[in-house]
Amino acid sequence: MLEAIPSDIAREITAAVSVPTIGIGAGVACDGQVLVSYDMLGMDETFKPRFVRRFATLGARSRTRSART
Repeated sequence: MLEAIPSDIAREITAAVSVPTIGIGAGVACDGQVLVSYDMLGMDETFKPRFVRRFATLGARSRTRSART
């Protein structure tokens, strides 16, 4: 598990070890990636890791929907 490290370092580590590397914010050179659905779905608008693409804003939507009911 390589978390929040520069991609060039992740690439070097991946090349140097014989086991698969899994990255979370470590670039595309890792053998796999972790994506946290809570972050991707925008459940907390105050926290946005720079390496996560946000696909929705469900936190805000759920509060808006709750306010209408």
